Amino acid sequence: MSIIKEMRQSARFTSTEQQIVDYILKNPEELVNLNASTLALVTYSSPASITRMCKKLNTSGFSEFKKKFLDDLRFNQYTYLTPVFSAEDSAFTTVNKMTILKIMALQEMTENLDYGQLKRILDKISTASQIDIFASSEHMYIAKEFAYYLRTLGINALIYTSTNQRYAQAVMADQTHVAFIINQSGYTKKYHDITQTLRQNHVYCIGISENRYSPLMRLTHESIAIKGQNISKTITNIMFNFNLKGFLDYLFVLLYTTNDEQFEEKNAQLNAFIQAFENHSE
Repeated sequence: MSIIKEMRQSARFTSTEQQIVDYILKNPEELVNLNASTLALVTYSSPASITRMCKKLNTSGFSEFKKKFLDDLRFNQYTYLTPVFSAEDSAFTTVNKMTILKIMALQEMTENLDYGQLKRILDKISTASQIDIFASSEHMYIAKEFAYYLRTLGINALIYTSTNQRYAQAVMADQTHVAFIINQSGYTKKYHDITQTLRQNHVYCIGISENRYSPLMRLTHESIAIKGQNISKTITNIMFNFNLKGFLDYLFVLLYTTNDEQFEEKNAQLNAFIQAFENHSE
């Protein structure tokens, strides 16, 4: 059993020892900078009481207890910390709650990846003449970064920022293109309309949304459901973007590692062209 669970469940403590336990569980961040003597002062106890508490938790003394407690908190705190943010949380607790949320989100996304789907997407990207990326404004910076990374591999990737550009590109796209449509809710009408136009032009469409059954996702060839952790609107948006970047990073690394020689050659050609253009401009 973890040491934090033991502290919460044990009935072996005296009233003084329980007071020490309660203080540590309520203020875990303070333990980092405490020794047995200072902990005794803030809990109105004694170093001897702290040592007895530590031994009841199957540790030799305060130093071993402190190490085990902090290790347990660092690696397993999602078991003990509810992922709900409160004004009463310390900075330590808030930062660690956010860290654990991100770890849990990545773990969940990784566990739910469809590797057959990933292979289909990679094959389509590798053979496409152009990658068109349509993203809501709140996801634009992540989408732009993904487009940039694709271009470093020699892949022609374009992203459109204005509504008119998006509609125009959807009309001009053809069956040699692959399109990413990124919209968190999956219910925004303009992205639904853009996807319909792309499908009419036989463009292979990959939808990314938090709702696999949204109108947008029902239109796409491939639907990637990314959860945002339903805590509050702001935190949900942050977590959706975090998972979105994680998924697109996975795609990029898979593309790079499976086609590294081909992409290095394309990238070298592109860099040579840019250098020649710059030299000519001078």
